[in-house]
Amino acid sequence: MLIRISLIIAIIAGLAVAGLNFTKIKEKITTLQTNLDNQTKRADAAELDAKNTHIALDKTTTELKQTQATLASTTEERDTAVAKATAETKRADKLNEDLNKTRSERDEAQTELARYTATGVKPEEIIAFDKRIKGLQQGSRRPPGENRMLGQELKKTRTSWQFTRPRITKCLSPRV
Repeated sequence: MLIRISLIIAIIAGLAVAGLNFTKIKEKITTLQTNLDNQTKRADAAELDAKNTHIALDKTTTELKQTQATLASTTEERDTAVAKATAETKRADKLNEDLNKTRSERDEAQTELARYTATGVKPEEIIAFDKRIKGLQQGSRRPPGENRMLGQELKKTRTSWQFTRPRITKCLSPRV
């Protein structure tokens, strides 16, 4: 009987152990399943986030390439514009220098013209005076009768020069 009792105790102990194991294992299984579900959801979320990040990265890479291309063309245009501006600045400086030189030459010419205009003698009269003077100089080699006539012409010329001389000296006075 002792065997029977031992057998019954062993069966009851086995059933108790099985019951305890069942509840404890059920609890562990439930916990493991919950953890597995949580890990699966977290992995799915991470994969979705990685996919969205990869899409955003592709979009950003495309925009970056476009921006680099735009920057390269803009830099080239800027360099071209700077070179053109430098050339135009040099050209403007040269033109300004030429303009100043031309103004200076014009002012000198106007001053010279003003000197002749202030004498009141026309260019044709100056040419005539020059011819008379040369004729008188050549006439000094002529016979005495002609010299008298030429002397009178010389006096007339000197007289006309004396009337214009004060005007000439006024023009030649230093004034700017």
